[in-house]
Amino acid sequence: MKERQGTAVHTAPESAEDISRFADSYASFNRIINNLQRQYIALEEEFGEQNRQLVETNRKLSEMTSRNLKVNEFLNGILTSISAGVIAVDRQGTVTHFNPAASMLLGIPAKQVLERGTVMLFLPEVRLRRMPCGPQNQAAAWIRLRRALIFPMAQDCWSPSRRR
Repeated sequence: MKERQGTAVHTAPESAEDISRFADSYASFNRIINNLQRQYIALEEEFGEQNRQLVETNRKLSEMTSRNLKVNEFLNGILTSISAGVIAVDRQGTVTHFNPAASMLLGIPAKQVLERGTVMLFLPEVRLRRMPCGPQNQAAAWIRLRRALIFPMAQDCWSPSRRR
């Protein structure tokens, strides 16, 4: 490059060595660009496949959630309409279902029990102790309430015991 009166003038490379270096740099640049393009295309394909899998998983989850809601509605309808008092308790002792018949038999509003979420609300002298789960350990227990009424209680994994 030569300067004439304050402006730069481009001149041809001065040697074959300069041309060779320029050609090598250009070829190296093209290899890098081509490699980046291949990686970009591979990433696009991988993203597309992951997106398809996510859409399919969401569809299955939505379908299973819908089925689960229908089954829950069906079972709640049965538990609500039967004349036997049913109180469902999870493994932590939280009341998960208290049907109208249980409310009527015990004289306690279901809303009050479900808001508190505990059996202790209406069984102050009884606490639950953990027993191994399974059909061989199912037992019937008797719960004595304050009014000295005795109710049978079917159990699966919990057994009442007196507080000490």
